[in-house]
Amino acid sequence: MRLDSRAIREPVAADPELVRRQETPLLIDEWQKVPEVWDVVRRVIDESPIGGQFLLAGSASPAPDATAHSGAGRIGRLRMRPMTLAERGVTEPTVSIRALLSGTREPLTGSSSLGLSDYIEEVVASGFPAIRPLSPRARRFQLGRFQLDSYLRNAVDRDVPEQGLAVRKPESMLAWLRAYAAATSTTASYSRILNAATPGQGDKPAASTGFAYRDVLTSLWLIDPVPVAYPPRLLRHAWGTYAHATAIARSTSLSCERMAAR
Repeated sequence: MRLDSRAIREPVAADPELVRRQETPLLIDEWQKVPEVWDVVRRVIDESPIGGQFLLAGSASPAPDATAHSGAGRIGRLRMRPMTLAERGVTEPTVSIRALLSGTREPLTGSSSLGLSDYIEEVVASGFPAIRPLSPRARRFQLGRFQLDSYLRNAVDRDVPEQGLAVRKPESMLAWLRAYAAATSTTASYSRILNAATPGQGDKPAASTGFAYRDVLTSLWLIDPVPVAYPPRLLRHAWGTYAHATAIARSTSLSCERMAAR
């Protein structure tokens, strides 16, 4: 059930109980577009507590008050990350999670034929399925860059407003994306990120604007908050890291050659 299709979304929005009348197991894609289905699924599970009946997938989080119940004890959450090298078909895994959990594993050994340049190439090439079939040259240059730029631009132009944040100047938010990318996995302060996003501007945005950008980017799974591993007095500024290493490279215009030289 694809709720990003208007023909499917509008009937479900008018009557979320339609979910009950579908065969299970049922995949509900982009469920956050009709958040009422969450509570319908929860009630179905209360009535018939059998696992694996529904799979709710979404490219963004719903508004904090969009669902009446957290789903605790009924719905499990799993964050999907960019594809690993094994999922990209670049290498074969040498350690079995199943064997580790069953206690029948062999001694842990492994090797990789990939070198530093190969890993850098994969960072720039991305794990997006639509980009994978492209030739290495196309991934690194025309089509790859075009698609990645479009991905970031569409996030600002379409996904952010859908999350309830009005962006009057899309270019300003793209500048914030670049500043976040440069500061990823660091303890850069708000003022440092602000200056990187607004170089030469005397009238700086308020701190509330920066925090609103951070929150909406987090809800779109573009950045991950960095958990504070030290007492707050020692680590006061933990903004986050990009969920996609490729987005970091593209936002900061890092090529394979520039990364290898660092």
